[in-house]
Formats: sequence, C-alpha cells, structure tokens
Amino acid sequence: MTKTVWIDLDDVLCNTMQTLLNHHWWKIRWVPLAYQEVTDYLMQDLKNLKLDFQEFLDIYCWFGLSDGFWQIKPCDWAVDFVNSLYQNWYKIHIITWRDERRIDRTNERVQKFYPQVECDNIHFCWVFGKNPIPKSQVIKNLDLQFFVDDLPLFCNELCQNLDIPIYLLDKPWNRNSDLHPQIKRINSFDEIIIS
Repeated sequence: MTKTVWIDLDDVLCNTMQTLLNHHWWKIRWVPLAYQEVTDYLMQDLKNLKLDFQEFLDIYCWFGLSDGFWQIKPCDWAVDFVNSLYQNWYKIHIITWRDERRIDRTNERVQKFYPQVECDNIHFCWVFGKNPIPKSQVIKNLDLQFFVDDLPLFCNELCQNLDIPIYLLDKPWNRNSDLHPQIKRINSFDEIIIS
C-alpha cells in the first residue's frame, strides 16, 4: 500500500535561507546576517533591518533567478530521510511557495538531490501573487500520513483542515511562535517515526 507524505522544500529539504544569506547579504541593505539572527523568515522584523514586504519578495525572487540559486544544497539529514521514505513505500510530494519563474530551476535541483520525487509531485503555491493558492488548499483533499514544514503559519493553517501529524522543523524564525496542539516541533527528521 502506498502512503503519502508532503514536505516543504525551502529550509526543510534545502538550505535556502543560508544560501541566500551567503550569496546575497549585500542585497539586504548591506547588513550581514547570521543564520541564527533570522528570527523572522520574511525579514520584516529583524534587529537593525526593517524591510517592507515587497523588499523581501524582491530579494527572494531575485535570488531565485540568480547564480546563487545553484548553490542551494540539501539540509542535514534530508537526503537520508527522503531515501528512507521511498524505501518504505511512501509517495513523496514536495510543496513550495516559490513562484512560477523558478519551476524549471526548482525541478532540476530537486531531481539532482531527490531523484525519487517525480516532477509532477512538486507543487508550487506562490502565496504572494495575484491569485494566491495556500498550501492548505492544495493539500486538504488528499490522503496523507504526515506533513513537514518550517513555517508556523502554514502548519497552523493545516491543522484547521487535517487530522494528521504535522511536524514543524525547528528553525530560528519559528521558535517564538504560537503553535496549534496538533503540531509537533522537531529538531531533526529522526524524530519522525516512519512505518
């Protein structure tokens, strides 16, 4: 029997934020930021840095089309985790809020590190565009065993529609967030029981 799991891409499977900071810190008002200092993923409420929302989107989108994008690597343990899921007959779906301009680049990177994931199972939800599609909308009618993300906003939203284990991978930007009781904070993929 095939089981289904949905996993967020950026900063769950791939080290997007660290790569952005390494290669494009100068675009963020020349303020070098350490990874642990990014306590707000959208960079709107950080010490010494007050980006408005559009500035963050511009930086994020610009990064996604730059040469620095090709430096994104898998997060610690992520490749082993996806391999373990695949070996245990899980159908793996990856979901991201990257925009449509990065579909080909994203598919190429995912195939390089996670060849078990079919391109048809990579879902793009540019939630900040003209016609936003929330992750919960894409996922809610599907049969899945669990979901993993790093942004509390999406995890909390999913709890309203799904009665499944939802895991929040611990990151600097989610440590002070209010979480629905259904969400389990994890420090590594080892804390997810795969059966």
